Amino acid sequence: MNISIIVFPSKRRSNEPIFGEARQMQQAAISRGHQSEVYNSQHFSFLFDGKKTQLWYQHEKFKAPDVFVAWVGMLNHVAERTAVLEEIEIMGIPVLNRRIPVVRTRNKFQTMQILSSKGLPIIKTVMIHELESLDLVLEQIGDFPVVAKTIYGNDGKGVAIFESKRSLQSGLELMLDNQVQAEHVLIQEFIKTDNKDYRLFVVGDEVVATMERTAAEGDFRANLSSGGSARNVELSDDIKELAVKASKALDMDISGVDILLSEDGPVICEVNPRPGFKIKDITGVDVAEKIIMHAEKVLS
Repeated sequence: MNISIIVFPSKRRSNEPIFGEARQMQQAAISRGHQSEVYNSQHFSFLFDGKKTQLWYQHEKFKAPDVFVAWVGMLNHVAERTAVLEEIEIMGIPVLNRRIPVVRTRNKFQTMQILSSKGLPIIKTVMIHELESLDLVLEQIGDFPVVAKTIYGNDGKGVAIFESKRSLQSGLELMLDNQVQAEHVLIQEFIKTDNKDYRLFVVGDEVVATMERTAAEGDFRANLSSGGSARNVELSDDIKELAVKASKALDMDISGVDILLSEDGPVICEVNPRPGFKIKDITGVDVAEKIIMHAEKVLS
């Protein structure tokens, strides 16, 4: 079989990590006896003639693999910049992490909206787009501190904690400024967890790896890219089941589900459509191979 990876690179940050992960999946596929290529989405082009669409890659007609793994590194304008993925789906090629689910999970508001509609426990969240609504938002969220997030963000970027209304108002003035280009901001309750969270790497219907992340001293973000540390940890079946439910609610084949353990039980913090492979270093689980094994099941 040909199990290939299509990478959607970012225009704002280094793409070496995402292409490195794609190469790991390619090598895992080859090691399991498959053909595999890594495609850069920016090198595709379209030809429309009113009868059918022709897809080209690097000046040659595109020869489709048996299955694609979509690895989306971009954060903004995902809907517009993943048109090639929609065309691939129209062609009938199975895709792990299809376009619409990826677009939704790249949007933190839509993620919370869908999870809440499914009755899954999430952090209490309110969206704000004008400062005139601040008093109502605070009434809905409750006591300080609160967390503010941009709708599009990753690796702990675009996230801040505020201890008072005065500091929050100043922060929102900056975040909602037209120059920053954040038209909406999410305000969330702050969950006291000793600055720890849990990343569960979900492939299909299974949690294949789990780790506990702890924020660096003086920070509250537990992301490894923000200086946090991590350790391998075994979580309960109930928490694993919650992660799988979250991934399925969003129609994801591959996801990184971040869970906080609150006083009232586990709550979903975020769902990432392109979970980083650093979890392999922490747990020893070859997540790239797990993804390829799932692709094999899709084709069987």
